[in-house]
Amino acid sequence: MKLEQKRILVTGGTAGIGRALTQVLVERGARVFICGRDSGRLEATLGSLPGVGGCVCDVARAEQLPALMEQAVEQLGGLDLLVNNAGIQLSWDLAEGAAAGPEALARVSLEVATNLVAPIQLTFLALPHLRRGAEPAIVNVTSVLAAAPKPSSPVYSATKAALRSFGSSMRRQLAGSGVRVVEVVPPLVDTAMTRGRAGMKTISPELMASAIVDGLRSDKTRILVGKARVAAILQRWAPGLLEDAMARG
Repeated sequence: MKLEQKRILVTGGTAGIGRALTQVLVERGARVFICGRDSGRLEATLGSLPGVGGCVCDVARAEQLPALMEQAVEQLGGLDLLVNNAGIQLSWDLAEGAAAGPEALARVSLEVATNLVAPIQLTFLALPHLRRGAEPAIVNVTSVLAAAPKPSSPVYSATKAALRSFGSSMRRQLAGSGVRVVEVVPPLVDTAMTRGRAGMKTISPELMASAIVDGLRSDKTRILVGKARVAAILQRWAPGLLEDAMARG
């Protein structure tokens, strides 16, 4: 895949992996449109990356997604890649009854809507445009936790497992259509989501972004980065060890 002049929509493009990926894509000659929930952060990102377009959008709110897609396609003049990157990870202490009450239900809805429902809906919205694109692709950022769930993040783990399943189904359905479906599996990346985890080794968002771009250019359908490769091997040959490691983490 050649990234020069590719028209790309990146969700969650104002921080972490999404911010770093946007910068690398621009450096490789791509045209990028991003979204984020925080208007100040979006403005700062657009100001530091000339040529990048963007709008404020909370992907957890389904009613905002058609406008996001419309603005991206209009500004880019079409769409070649959709990168479903936006995500949130919340902690749950079910043993202490943390799942009771309307506040907990709202948190569940937010996590599921952001991590799973939004990527599915954006994929449906993007497909008519992608079919007219050049070397089109859908990129879903999942997690090692899709295969080995973390006990303290049951909802996040479940949404990433479901997103992996959705991507697998889409890949088979779209075989022969020209639309490539790619899964990105990061290791622990140094972002706001992972900070404060003592003793856990992370990689930088910039290194993660470069690995994603290299994977896209090599035509892979599954991009495993760093320790995610080791986790995939363990999951295949010793799944209990991986799950135990995640439980300890």
